[in-house]
Amino acid sequence: MAVAWPVDDSPSREELREIAGRGQAVVPSNGRLLPVLPALAGILPDGGLRRGSVVSVAGATSLALALLAGPSAAGSWCAAVGLSSLGLSSLGLVAAAELGVALERFPLVAAPSSGSSVGWATVVAAVLDAMDVVLAWPPAHVRAADARRL
Repeated sequence: MAVAWPVDDSPSREELREIAGRGQAVVPSNGRLLPVLPALAGILPDGGLRRGSVVSVAGATSLALALLAGPSAAGSWCAAVGLSSLGLSSLGLVAAAELGVALERFPLVAAPSSGSSVGWATVVAAVLDAMDVVLAWPPAHVRAADARRL
């Protein structure tokens, strides 16, 4: 389908420049980096956490929390999901605060009580839609399709 502008209603080049000048550049969300602590910047690609990426931290909760310190201090919302799936009763919020995590922007979300990986994936997906950084502890058996989708 073609669209034609009437000759007498067409904006001038000056008007188009003025309209274009009012806009702001849009940066795709996957193109922006979230800041991290300087000590961690050297071990991450591009020196920060890229939106939409996955970083795996095995067996080091303090390192995972340290990854949240930079983004949360910069105003990003962060969350932890499924901590109870590990049998842990707490995350160590005092330690998180000492690392620099802004606790007022760090909700803890319990794992679904059903123990189903499908329920876990649904909860994590909902939290991912609302938060900038999510720490997720998957149950023992997560369906491969759920892991790929997340």
